[in-house]
Amino acid sequence: RARVIHSLCTCSQLHFSEETKQVLRLSLTEFSLPKFYLLFGISKVKSAAVIAFRSSYRDRSFSPGSYERETFALTSLETVTEALLEIMEACMRDIPTCKWLDQWTELAQKFAFQYNPSLQPRALVVFGCISKRVSHGQIKQIIRILSKGLESCLKGPDNYNSQVLIEATVIALTKLQPLLNKDSPMHKALFWVAMAVLELDEVNLYSAGTALLEQNLHTLDSLRVFNDKSPEEVFMEIRRPLEWHCKQMDHFVGLNFNSNFNFALVGPGP
Repeated sequence: RARVIHSLCTCSQLHFSEETKQVLRLSLTEFSLPKFYLLFGISKVKSAAVIAFRSSYRDRSFSPGSYERETFALTSLETVTEALLEIMEACMRDIPTCKWLDQWTELAQKFAFQYNPSLQPRALVVFGCISKRVSHGQIKQIIRILSKGLESCLKGPDNYNSQVLIEATVIALTKLQPLLNKDSPMHKALFWVAMAVLELDEVNLYSAGTALLEQNLHTLDSLRVFNDKSPEEVFMEIRRPLEWHCKQMDHFVGLNFNSNFNFALVGPGP
């Protein structure tokens, strides 16, 4: 990433304003800091070059299943993507015909909706971070992916990959909800998506689930959904078509939103 920024700074064929050059220089400095090394899993080295020239074969593990572990945290990917997006948008202001972001978004969407245990979770996070618009249909597709992840998570004992996929979809939904049309019924339904994730009682998913719940409440509040009805009335009304599925989740964790909404709301968690 630092090399890409350095190339942009030194490329003679691109003519950037001083403001853009300043953004690039600051970004280059920031990407060279140890905190950014840690985002890529690089630690205990003086520079990125040290890790690049280490022996690349002796330290590798080829044990069965070793490739399945997500070594690059999705939250780190979120931070890196937002930093790269800031750089790209700064450059695009000086290149009117530039289609970089459109091409990036198109690629991210392609891999986000295509089954691939290695790429799909990362593509979902990137798609959520860089998208400037989202359709009702795209949100439904992401929720379908989440549903498959939930099914797998509840089935098998080795559900790590399912948890990674769930976390990715939740991060994407959190980023995309503010872009949804204000009249979309998905706004209210996403509350129950967040609750379903929290009811899994998985420590690794708690942060993502809480973030989606917080974003959902902020968005609905900004849309004045709670002006005439209480949160309980709003959410229990949208729950009716989903009652059978929601009751199964409630029974699984010993909660009952019908009898005591407020208590059940604060119940899920590690």
